[in-house]
Amino acid sequence: MKKYTEIIKKLIKEIKRIEVIYYKVASDNYDIYKEVDLLNTTYGKHRLDTHRVDWKYFKNIKEILDENSDNPKKALKLVKKVKEPIGALQHYGDINYINIIQGISERVVELNATLDEEEQLKEVVDLEQEIKKLQAKKYITTEQFAQIYNISISRQRDYRGRLNNPLPYHQTVAKGKITYDVGEVEEWRPNQHK
Repeated sequence: MKKYTEIIKKLIKEIKRIEVIYYKVASDNYDIYKEVDLLNTTYGKHRLDTHRVDWKYFKNIKEILDENSDNPKKALKLVKKVKEPIGALQHYGDINYINIIQGISERVVELNATLDEEEQLKEVVDLEQEIKKLQAKKYITTEQFAQIYNISISRQRDYRGRLNNPLPYHQTVAKGKITYDVGEVEEWRPNQHK
């Protein structure tokens, strides 16, 4: 079992390394995103203001990563303290990194669960509890949806507006708050690309 604990620790370290790469890729390219967004004349003032918030975020995390390039652990800790505009990384970053991180995280949770309770790593148990708590809710907000399923609010809007297989949602009044039924979303997810 000690061998499993060591493997889990190595996987957690690998997740953190990949996260640093992910933030680095996104922040290194924010100037490119900025130029593309400014050239896209279909954005209204509101969308451009939203993008300005994203650009500021990327500039901040780029500065943190550059200043702490010799200490990735510290850099990641500081970057995670910077509040991400919801969906910014998913919209601008390379989605493959997030898929890799999620895949490894799921394996870590599964592997940790095979250990005796006293041997399980608290860091992994806490991560699993947080995920379960979010997924146990019957209704979730657009922000919680973005956090759980890693689909930005703007991408959610696109999915809700599709003619074929739209993302199911609930809105009690026009222009009111949008919520999702987790059960309906789970049924929709396997078919979202059809």
